[in-house]
Amino acid sequence: MSGRKKKKRTDLKTEIMELFEQDENFYFIAGYTDGGFPYGITWEEHEAEQIGEWIKTTVAGENL
Repeated sequence: MSGRKKKKRTDLKTEIMELFEQDENFYFIAGYTDGGFPYGITWEEHEAEQIGEWIKTTVAGENL
């Protein structure tokens, strides 16, 4: 045995998720107003973006 402590392995998704805040209304909280209200990307905006990207790749695949 080398006597070294083993590092805990964390997966990349866990590390990324720790970098930004989320709640039930916001997918990504960019910051807070002076009054304490969060602002950022809502879950609805995120889902719409994901659907839009899927449509773009699907349509682009059909044009090949």
